[in-house]
Amino acid sequence: MDNPNRQISMREYEPPPEREALTVELIHRFVTFRVHGQTYGLPLEYVERAVRMAAVTFVPDAPPGLLGVINIEGRLSPVLDVRRIFGLPARQATPADRLIIMTISERRICLVADEVCDVLDLSIEQSPDLPLSRSPFMVGTVHHGDDIIFLLDPMHLINTAEYSQRQ
Repeated sequence: MDNPNRQISMREYEPPPEREALTVELIHRFVTFRVHGQTYGLPLEYVERAVRMAAVTFVPDAPPGLLGVINIEGRLSPVLDVRRIFGLPARQATPADRLIIMTISERRICLVADEVCDVLDLSIEQSPDLPLSRSPFMVGTVHHGDDIIFLLDPMHLINTAEYSQRQ
């Protein structure tokens, strides 16, 4: 492969015929986004689209990481607050924020991001110096330019019990 970290547009991407497990040493396509100044990556095959922030309906007695729900094409979809899940400082969502809409195990969920950056071809690195094994959400890191991108495992984002573990 010519440059494993080259940027591609959404139009260039063709999803793989089957979803593969995230593995070390393979090149994967990731949608990158920023929250609280840090860059994260989600496997592109799970991401449907990114849209401007929408009105979120509060859910009584919800776990801390669940911001609420929104109606997408007639179906209620949970909106997850990555800041709360990852233990980052909380802030109110703004109209400038983005919603990343994903489908995971036939469930649609949305993540709130400060901004959506790019679609990148990245190879996963795992460093023994980083305590990633303590985080069920992260599968590795990648250096891209001067940035470190934390790569997320979306399968762990669908279990609502985990939303409350990181307050």
